[in-house]
Amino acid sequence: MTLRMICRTEHSHSSKSPLRLIFDFLDADGSASLSIDEFVAGASSALGRPIPRALLAPYFDPRHFTDDRHLGVVSFDVFEAICVENFA
Repeated sequence: MTLRMICRTEHSHSSKSPLRLIFDFLDADGSASLSIDEFVAGASSALGRPIPRALLAPYFDPRHFTDDRHLGVVSFDVFEAICVENFA
């Protein structure tokens, strides 16, 4: 099953936006945030081609971290910005 099919199916049963569904799909640990590893692995798998870490690295610097511990994770808002700026 492709990510597009999952989103279409989930969207018909949910009020969540397609981007939110993708974010939740990529969030492998269920933390409501994405690490660069989750993003690269999940997006590369879902899209069927690798996502360069260099493309994502600027978004994973401390000004975008969603925690005070600076664990290198980003929120849905940053994920949405990445998608809009790079894939729309």
